[in-house]
Amino acid sequence: AYTLNNPRVIRFEPPLIVSAEQVDTAVSVFAESVDESVKGLKALGLL
Repeated sequence: AYTLNNPRVIRFEPPLIVSAEQVDTAVSVFAESVDESVKGLKALGLL
């Protein structure tokens, strides 16, 4: 979710009931997304 106070912050807002497996999946998908973003930025010479 976007935060108005600091646009560089990414907040995870899971439901009140979430399993450890669901957290692991969310973290894994997020990490893959960051890795792909970094690769893309490097390919463009922005990192």
